[in-house]
Amino acid sequence: EGDVRVEFSIDVEGMVKDAKVSRSSEKGLHESALAEVAKWHFIPGQKEGQSVTTRASQLIKYSLDLNADPHDTPPDWF
Repeated sequence: EGDVRVEFSIDVEGMVKDAKVSRSSEKGLHESALAEVAKWHFIPGQKEGQSVTTRASQLIKYSLDLNADPHDTPPDWF
């Protein structure tokens, strides 16, 4: 259990770039958080009608569900 704050850029194609952990309660969660953020895709920011690179930050919280069935398929979040 723990949380990780990841900072990253969103490029003009909506892809995550330059992700880094800025804060974490558990170092063992860094790799997982960065791998997940790298999969995300966004609608890029706009300025004067043009796509632009923007910066973002996201807090990811990890928790244990002791009642979870390990064979269940996780929900499709994205």
